[in-house]
Amino acid sequence: MRGPFDSRVSRVALAGVTIAAISVVGNGAQAAAAGFATAVPLTRAVPLTRAVPRSGILPPENPPENLPPVPNFYASCAPGALDDTTACNSKALEAIDRARGSEPIGPLRFSLAKFLKLSVADQLFAIADLERVSRGEPPMTALTVQLDKVAQAGASLDKDPQVSAVRLSGGANVRAWGSNWAGGTESALGSDDGWMYDDGYGSSNGGCSSPSAEQCWGHRDNILGLWTSDLAGCPSAESQLVMGAAYAKSSKWATSFAETFVAACGPKPTGEVFTWAEAQAAIVIRRPRQVGIASSADGKGYFIVSSTGKVFVTGDAHSHGGIAARSLRAPIVAIAVDGAKGGYWLVGSNGEVYPFGSAPFYGDLRADHLVHPVVCIAADKRSGGYWLVTSNGAVFSFRAPNYGSASTRKLPGPIVAIIADPVAAGYWLVGGDGSVYRFGRVKSWGSEAGKHLPGAIVAATATNNGLGYWLAGRNGSVYNFGDAPNEGGDAGKHLPAPVTAMAATPASAGYWLLGATGGVYRFNAP
Repeated sequence: MRGPFDSRVSRVALAGVTIAAISVVGNGAQAAAAGFATAVPLTRAVPLTRAVPRSGILPPENPPENLPPVPNFYASCAPGALDDTTACNSKALEAIDRARGSEPIGPLRFSLAKFLKLSVADQLFAIADLERVSRGEPPMTALTVQLDKVAQAGASLDKDPQVSAVRLSGGANVRAWGSNWAGGTESALGSDDGWMYDDGYGSSNGGCSSPSAEQCWGHRDNILGLWTSDLAGCPSAESQLVMGAAYAKSSKWATSFAETFVAACGPKPTGEVFTWAEAQAAIVIRRPRQVGIASSADGKGYFIVSSTGKVFVTGDAHSHGGIAARSLRAPIVAIAVDGAKGGYWLVGSNGEVYPFGSAPFYGDLRADHLVHPVVCIAADKRSGGYWLVTSNGAVFSFRAPNYGSASTRKLPGPIVAIIADPVAAGYWLVGGDGSVYRFGRVKSWGSEAGKHLPGAIVAATATNNGLGYWLAGRNGSVYNFGDAPNEGGDAGKHLPAPVTAMAATPASAGYWLLGATGGVYRFNAP
């Protein structure tokens, strides 16, 4: 059995400042454009720029049509009761992932078995945050005792929770809040599917009475809400995004699920019940790492690729697609841009190459049983082909001349990068210990071999004329050689994630460093 859905949103007036004061109540939802700000630009003109990849459909935009569950998981769930069985929830998750593919974004990545061991309230919190962070939105940081009681009151009355407090426990001023309710769904995942994907015209959202009704997609807009836009002028240390969630048995609908979202400014709330950090640890979230960065042809933009094959672009870089929706046999480890024909190649650790745009496919290592994983790919500007390199220094050429490899040498550390000389015929291989090995008609500009480095080398790139190169450490250290200028690095700073990749920009004598969670650090680069 599936009942109605209800939601509410409110921006409140505090300290004499009115913040888009609206309130939509009833058996329906908020208007999609009701007080939600547009997406924050990917980058800002500041010395240290961080790319926060945003993806999927975010408020005020919504899916073009309703997405009823496929498969219809209600047929697999016990009617009229809470059903936390794997049979029911695996079908619900399948429907969610199928709907996500229409945006398109990849499937949710977590352990369903461990998710089902959580309380229903914790499940509602975890799935809401999974939906948010997978699209580049910041998570709600925690459930609190205060807001759980608000949600429980709504669930017990079969209605949308109402936040009446103007301050959170701890003293933070409530700037905005929204809440969702669902009756008759059999699980937290089933409720998420209804709120997120089956919330348009033709769904159980009673307020969505026509395709153009303002209350369509209100539940989705609450979950994905750009709540940080309600915290303008609030110091980042005092910007609080928290939730309440609850479940109750219902005499009318059998099940009743409720959740509320609050944006507040002030001290951290007291009475945290379950945090996002605890949720991640509990359900073993497999986070995609951002593993590769490459400059556009003129250096006024760049491409970023994740381990799941998703490609993000900024500046004048043009996306030709990614492989996040496909089933990968191995994680993606690097990206290379085809400067001559346009497009780019992605490569997996098993040696499989995926071409996009006009980038030609010249072959790969998918049929080989590699003992050592592929760690990088580089394009050869002279031939238009590419090289793949494994961690033991073996180089595989595809329509590009092979100038040799380091696989027969006794290496002090694994190979982590290949630097293609943009002018001369040849390349350098770079080891994690800072060693640099040259092949072809290229010169050696030096290395960090034999030195005690504060962080292992993870990436490298050449200057535009090939008369120098930079090596980058996972801690943000940058080492320059030849005519490569010392533009600086982030060594000694508290980085939110280790550096994973590096790219030079033709627009200047600078470079970008990429962090594992998507942070981009620029040094004399656009």
